[in-house]
Amino acid sequence: FTRVKEEYPLHELAVMARIGVADSYFSQKKYAEAENEYSDFLIFHPTNENVPYVIYQLGMCHYNQIESIDRDQTYTIRAKREFEKLAARYPESKFSIMAEEKIRDCKQKMAEHEFYVGQFYLKQKKYQAALARFETIEREYANIGFDYKVKYFINEAKEKIAEEERVNKPKQEKINKKNQEKTKSAKM
Repeated sequence: FTRVKEEYPLHELAVMARIGVADSYFSQKKYAEAENEYSDFLIFHPTNENVPYVIYQLGMCHYNQIESIDRDQTYTIRAKREFEKLAARYPESKFSIMAEEKIRDCKQKMAEHEFYVGQFYLKQKKYQAALARFETIEREYANIGFDYKVKYFINEAKEKIAEEERVNKPKQEKINKKNQEKTKSAKM
């Protein structure tokens, strides 16, 4: 593939060879190299009939590197972006149908990650941070299967925040009073 690509860059076989090189890297799980080849293909052949396949494969390069929900979700975000690009540009392509399934899966993983982090913050008594995570799920990942759980944890976080405010209010009032007294005595 590489020889054809380099010796006959304008020949139709070179176009297919570029995809072949990328697919070869992909099958060897060399996703960074595959991503580079697929990206180059899109740059040099943006109107080729194989563009939907190439965009799908770009998404799969990221998808196959997705980490567990307790880890960074950069690959999930990148995969979702590629699959959404494919679905938007080529809605009639058979690869768009497969991409739609992957988009749902990526959203599920992202929601699971947010939920995991939200629960972590609850356990750490970081209620505002937990609330922000659960509200993100409610806003961005509705109808994925977390709706009832998320509502429960949003209410729990809000109750804990209100409880903290009730407990801390007298302390804060005492601090404010002391500060006012210090300010008065300093002015005299």
